[in-house]
Amino acid sequence: MLGLRWEDVDLDAGTVTVRRKARYFTGQGVVFSQPKTKNSRRTIELAPTAVRLLREH
Repeated sequence: MLGLRWEDVDLDAGTVTVRRKARYFTGQGVVFSQPKTKNSRRTIELAPTAVRLLREH
């Protein structure tokens, strides 16, 4: 979840696309990188309630 950005969310389609991961390193902070595998890069369907709440946000 930490690697998600608003550009990864498509509220019209009701999906979120995982394109990166975030990891915290002591002394460096949060570092973003590509997911390790092709299966990690995926599009996930959001529940209608989640879409509604994100629109309200």
